[in-house]
Amino acid sequence: MYTSFTKASYLSLFVMITACQDQQTEDLSMGQKLNQYQQQNTTSVFSDKQRQELSSNDPLIEPQNYAARVCADGEVTLGIDVSRWQGDINWTSVANDGIKYAIIRVSDGTQAIDRYFEANWAGAQQNGILRSVYQFFRPTQDPIEQANILIAKVIANGPTDLPPVIDVEADDGASQAEMQANVLAWLNHVEDALGMTPIIYTGKYFWQDHVATNSFNRYPLWVAQYPFNASCLREADLRSRLSGGLCPDLPNNAWNDWAFWQYSSSGCVAGIDGDVDMNLFNGTYEQLLALTAPPVCGDGRCSGSENNNTCAQDCPICEPVPAEGKTIDDTDLCFEGGGNPATIRVVNDAGFNNTLKWTYTWISDSPDNYGKWNFKFAEAGEYQLEAYTASAYSEWDQTPYQIKYNGQVQTVTIDQTAVDGWQNLGTFSFAQGGEQWVRIDDNVAAQDIKRKVVFDAIRLTRNLPAPPQDMMVVLPADDMHIQDATVVTPREDMAQQPVVDQYVSPITLDLGPNIIVDARVVTDLEVVEGDTSAKSNSGCQSKQSNIGIWALLILLFTGFYSKAFKPVKARPTAKV
Repeated sequence: MYTSFTKASYLSLFVMITACQDQQTEDLSMGQKLNQYQQQNTTSVFSDKQRQELSSNDPLIEPQNYAARVCADGEVTLGIDVSRWQGDINWTSVANDGIKYAIIRVSDGTQAIDRYFEANWAGAQQNGILRSVYQFFRPTQDPIEQANILIAKVIANGPTDLPPVIDVEADDGASQAEMQANVLAWLNHVEDALGMTPIIYTGKYFWQDHVATNSFNRYPLWVAQYPFNASCLREADLRSRLSGGLCPDLPNNAWNDWAFWQYSSSGCVAGIDGDVDMNLFNGTYEQLLALTAPPVCGDGRCSGSENNNTCAQDCPICEPVPAEGKTIDDTDLCFEGGGNPATIRVVNDAGFNNTLKWTYTWISDSPDNYGKWNFKFAEAGEYQLEAYTASAYSEWDQTPYQIKYNGQVQTVTIDQTAVDGWQNLGTFSFAQGGEQWVRIDDNVAAQDIKRKVVFDAIRLTRNLPAPPQDMMVVLPADDMHIQDATVVTPREDMAQQPVVDQYVSPITLDLGPNIIVDARVVTDLEVVEGDTSAKSNSGCQSKQSNIGIWALLILLFTGFYSKAFKPVKARPTAKV
């Protein structure tokens, strides 16, 4: 569940704890209240006919328009809507199961920000599923503040393909006049900000009883009605069960047609554990695309049929971590700043690359805000992990970094106030692929409340395999002609190890009295046995090709550029 109380009410903790505990019961999946409301109305002591007759005295509902069942115009297109209640979703499986669009919850009012929004938004887009965003509307909360949360999330995470949605299914004690005024304020504000005419989601009886107006019929209708336990039924079975007609009931005297129909709250789709809401669009997929803005590569909007392959500049993605490693800043697409955007501050004069984000810690069972650095590795390997901390902003000396790697989760605690720069988190063996990350949550114990916690950069550096034991190569000089080479090693069994292949190791070149050159080279050495006083005349062969590097260092150091030299084989000696 979302946080028991919010950061915005620090001076009224007790009041807000009580209020938000009450609201927790209202943080429902989409349509759950409408389903309850429909059942309450359809199980009424009145029949449909009696309800029609009783409505004749109600000036807001015209009895002659009671029969508002409208059938689909022809073909329909299957989609879903999701929220945190679906948990982690495998969007590749969802796409492969025939789902063409997903309508994704951003929040329940201003208090419950959907912590799965960013992951769902990115996952749908990466798998070619058209996206829309919806907000569970709370009519007694500020409609502009609610709308701004949706707008900010869309701007931060990429534009919506389909028009945004206001979910009108809770009255929270508001009057019809308040409902109408606040819904209209939300619609106008979102339309002005995003340039798309929003969609209204509601149910027949709820709209009739709590909003009761036809002044919103310029907005497309998404109607919720469950004619039976549709469960996992798809279009063909629906048509069969409904005698060939897909015909939901619409609110009386409000709309003449529907754009979307939520026909089940207990559907099943591959990639989603448990129930999910099922929807039909009243038209073909091509007609659905017509609701989107035409994709134009270079306009800064990843929309319609655009993806990273067809228009990388409009559809950037979180790039995989290459074999050598990567630095992920708080401005990178691999970084996710989750929770209420109003309580994450952005700084442009400190931190790695002069940017960072921070928020306050807060007492809660679950995070209100979090920072998450997502990893997808091109290769499995061992990486050193470091975090950049800005001591001027951080106030939390016990910051827990959660690290998910190769199916494991480990927490490393560091003092963010101690260093203005990189701090080591440790070395971890990451698997190839994704679903690995570093995360900081803002929920804390009482003693750590109201402290600034920083979300900045994470650095991954590949740890290469350790080189074999170091060796010292001693090269005596005779008129700058290399005559002999001696490999000095602490291993007594060197003579029993005849081949040493391709190693990286520091070496010391001894060119005579007071002439020593240290270097690090990559070389192939063939260890041979024989007379250490004999000269080598074997030439440059495959296992000696890099010995020339040594000779180059000799010439550069001494300045004898005209002197000839011969490559040699390394010869073993006794332990020294």
